[in-house]
Amino acid sequence: MKKLFYILAFALATTGFAACSDDEGTEGGTSTESGINSKDFDATVAVSGDGEVKNLTFDAKGTWSIVSAKTWCSFEPSKGSAGKNTITLTTDPNESGSERSAKITITVEGHKQEVLCTVVQNGETPEPSTMNDWIHEMMGEYYLWNEEYRQLDMAPYLENETIGFSAFLQAGLEGVDAMDHINIEDGGWVTNEETGAQEREFFSNVKQVSGGISYAPAAMPETRAQITGLGFVRLMPTYFTENSPKKVGIGVLAVYPDSPAANAGIGRGTYINRINGATITELNYKSLVKQLSISSGTVRLGLAEISVVDGQLSINEQGPTVNLTAAAYEESVFYYAGTGQLEDGRTMAYLTYGQFEMTYDQALLDLFKEFKQKNVTELVLDLRYNGGGHVMSSTMLATLIAGDKYKDQIYTKMEYNRERTEAGKVGEYRIGNSTIPDGNGVYSLIVDALQYSLNLDHVYVIGTYDTASASEMIINGLRGLGIDVRLVGQQTHGKNVGMEVWQQTSGTTTIQFSPITFRAYNAKDECDYADGFTPDYISPKENEYAVFPFGSVYETVAGPAMIWMIKNQKPSASQASMLRVAPGAGLRCGEPIDLTKKAKMTDALVLGAENE
Repeated sequence: MKKLFYILAFALATTGFAACSDDEGTEGGTSTESGINSKDFDATVAVSGDGEVKNLTFDAKGTWSIVSAKTWCSFEPSKGSAGKNTITLTTDPNESGSERSAKITITVEGHKQEVLCTVVQNGETPEPSTMNDWIHEMMGEYYLWNEEYRQLDMAPYLENETIGFSAFLQAGLEGVDAMDHINIEDGGWVTNEETGAQEREFFSNVKQVSGGISYAPAAMPETRAQITGLGFVRLMPTYFTENSPKKVGIGVLAVYPDSPAANAGIGRGTYINRINGATITELNYKSLVKQLSISSGTVRLGLAEISVVDGQLSINEQGPTVNLTAAAYEESVFYYAGTGQLEDGRTMAYLTYGQFEMTYDQALLDLFKEFKQKNVTELVLDLRYNGGGHVMSSTMLATLIAGDKYKDQIYTKMEYNRERTEAGKVGEYRIGNSTIPDGNGVYSLIVDALQYSLNLDHVYVIGTYDTASASEMIINGLRGLGIDVRLVGQQTHGKNVGMEVWQQTSGTTTIQFSPITFRAYNAKDECDYADGFTPDYISPKENEYAVFPFGSVYETVAGPAMIWMIKNQKPSASQASMLRVAPGAGLRCGEPIDLTKKAKMTDALVLGAENE
């Protein structure tokens, strides 16, 4: 058995799209030749059992339509014209317990119907005699509510050889929840979008994996994920006109640094209103926006020029045109980092931090080294998109903010279940202290962070419902040290518990098991944020007003923090509202779109690895 210690993790679901098209269906001809000139994928396309999104590119000889034989496998768009086309394959998680496949057929005008590819998805192999027994034992020993779990009669589930490990775990979690919701901190309630009913959701999870993380912090991999694309991270549609069909501007919320988009000067606050010559409207934007996630080729973008006139948004729809060609770049967790001089001479820094990942800790250190050299005394830490990550990364950031004054003081400490606590299980993370709890070595970057720390007595933090786990730990941990955390935005998610992650292999099946095993407290023994932190200043949601660059006083969510910092006084509601700019009378923004194509389930802290 391979034991992997991870952190606080929070899943943010990736937004899906439905195709929007008014094209009529096509009919195939009788030619025996293939209607496909070329394609960049094989006859068999393998996808993960957890569900996956992939882009497939092919060159068609004429207009075409595509059909999937199975509902769990879908494509967008489902029809198109001759030439090079990129379609997005989306598969649902496979909980059937066995491999499954879906035949994808395409009909090209003037040609016979043919098989474009066969999608094969691996399945969860239950092996209940080993896997479910193992999960049962682990829950009884390590789950934060393990004593309540042991009161359940799990025998019927253990004896049922048709139950997969996901269903087995769900039964156990629901069983504990039936005890007056005693494990409510393990997840919470969500609303079913179709029925409107409240349903129980859990953080604890198990999934089948093809491999695992087996490294310790002292030997973190130096390579980062390489992405080929345009570099867009998050977008937000904004309706520009009232006439039907409404014209739409795609507001850019974030891009990856050094990506084609960033290198072309496109960033937060840029509005795109034309793609490949087509004007974006409410009827086509869901289809057109997919072209911003291509992995090859060039896209021609038309930009709308935005300005503020008498508190209203002025739009020039015929702005410049930019050609973007997909290229390789490094994934990053830093969506924006910059410094500026305030009128009274103070130097401020603004950092938009997307996820606590240890592979980026050295880069975080380098950023603060630059902040230190520029004598930064004010910091805005934008965590609105940060769902959590590694505890060690969170501790290092806290060290970079707090500094020598707080060296060796407790930043966060873990509380395990009663039996483990009585057996001496502890987990204390301290400012500037490289010792990793449980004797799993040292993390030297924590000590290095002291020499570049800003030694701040206050910090501005931007938070929303997507701010969770290790991000909320920053708020709680710094407040435990007595540092004034000025929280601006909306109520945060509320995740005061964390996970340890184990990996188990039986035969050809490997699963990764992540139960909630601890609560996180600060130095003042405070842990009561399961419902999230209420901001000191509550801002509107991001999609209620127009998009402006990070650090702008006009920016909907963080603008009040900028005013607070500039004036050294928390702004009144009227002061901040004067700077908000609506898209226009009767117009509105849509829901933000995440183009990262991954569920933001952070893989948490790896403290070490044990093999048995």
